[in-house]
Amino acid sequence: MSTSNFPIIPDGLPLIARTDDEFWLFDEDGECLGYCDFESQEWESDANGALDAWNDAARVYHLRIGYGYYSGYFVEVERDEDEADDLRESGATECGRPFEEYERGHLAHFLRAFAGAHGMQEYRVAARFSNGETIYQEVK
Repeated sequence: MSTSNFPIIPDGLPLIARTDDEFWLFDEDGECLGYCDFESQEWESDANGALDAWNDAARVYHLRIGYGYYSGYFVEVERDEDEADDLRESGATECGRPFEEYERGHLAHFLRAFAGAHGMQEYRVAARFSNGETIYQEVK
């Protein structure tokens, strides 16, 4: 049984991901020398630091770097259901829109800017098969 490399991102938000190809080292003959943990950990620490700026101000959506099931990295989006319910019940708005809707729109722009700044791309699911196998396509 196969499975998707990345989970479904909630609420129609973009999937922001990257491969880990650049962290593998090869010699001149193409022989694999191994994986560069230091560089990947440095990138991940940098990326999570940038996501902390979003998390400090967010109420409904919280972000962190996640790992693909097989390989790569993606921006994991966690939705705080309790906070969303509280905001909906209170009728909180921002710029004339329900707060959750406002934050979701703002988050989509943030994710795309974050991707460009951290060597990531936006992907969409091109196909998902009944066995769980998923094909991703880069959004241009």
